[in-house]
Amino acid sequence: YGSKLSSNQVSQNYDALNDINEPPVITSTAIVNDNSTVSVTFSELVYGGSSIATSTLEVTDFALSISGGTATLSSSTPSSISISGTTIGLGIPLSGSADGDELLTILPVTDSIFDSQGGTASTTQTSNTVNLTPPNSIPTDISLSSTSIAENKSIGTTVGALSTTDSDTLDTHT
Repeated sequence: YGSKLSSNQVSQNYDALNDINEPPVITSTAIVNDNSTVSVTFSELVYGGSSIATSTLEVTDFALSISGGTATLSSSTPSSISISGTTIGLGIPLSGSADGDELLTILPVTDSIFDSQGGTASTTQTSNTVNLTPPNSIPTDISLSSTSIAENKSIGTTVGALSTTDSDTLDTHT
């Protein structure tokens, strides 16, 4: 109280009050239909290696785990990595077939992922899970509403309507 702050102290206070250098966080995850890859999007560009380094991320910078369902992981380390801006593609070392009840969790390994300011990604995240996709099931029944057509009908006349019984309710059959 009663003393002047240096420009460095003013800057530090401003940063602290406005939380300027927030660490990177996972903002979303998405999985491809065949469960081979999960996309993890961060709040900003991220790097691997040591703090304030701009080294490329590696698979060992991430840890995977699965809970529920029938599929498991053959390793907690992703099988591959690809980087496109703030989105990181991670190969999933899946063992067995997913039934859709599996919850995949993606976490940064402790002190392994950083932003350009040296902010460390926490191992506690909130947008870092995604359910695996169950396999597409074949229809259990296919039927045709009519099996005959009157003689001398013009070309293109509808014979009947095709219908299916399929547990995958969003599937279409033509």
